Amino acid sequence: MERDRALSVNIPAGVETGTRIRLAGEGEAGLRGGPAGDLYIFVEVQDHAIFLRDGKTLACQVPVSMATAALGGEVEVPTIDGGAP
Repeated sequence: MERDRALSVNIPAGVETGTRIRLAGEGEAGLRGGPAGDLYIFVEVQDHAIFLRDGKTLACQVPVSMATAALGGEVEVPTIDGGAP
């Protein structure tokens, strides 16, 4: 008998597309009462609207006015959690 259920899966920081996460014993029931198989989650990281990713490095482009670039100053830079410093 098939049943649907939800599982909570911990996604480690820095995970990349193609990473395989194994959930032991969460797969199909075993044959003849044997142990259940494993469930594999294949990760596909979505693009972000602001940040680019290069390995473990995050980057974003921030516009800087000519005056700030020439004379120095401060600009607000967004953070990955949605805030600005």
